[in-house]
Amino acid sequence: IETSLVLVSEEQQIWFRKREEFDLVVYVSQSMHSFSDAGSQERSALENLNSSIYHYEYEKPLKHPPLFLIGGFDAWKREVG
Repeated sequence: IETSLVLVSEEQQIWFRKREEFDLVVYVSQSMHSFSDAGSQERSALENLNSSIYHYEYEKPLKHPPLFLIGGFDAWKREVG
């Protein structure tokens, strides 16, 4: 996955390469209001990403399972303030 991130900024590539150093990894979607709202292709992509960087990652294991911020930062701001 790391080598295919050529279309994202250098800063985002660095963050992804250091993902095992963070306490928490969060997937963010501004447009989804629930996981079931996702189309099958989008849901499949998220499940594959989760499997790749959490379940089957042995070189850079994450400290905790990734979380999904449904509704993005806007929804979080509405809930938390």
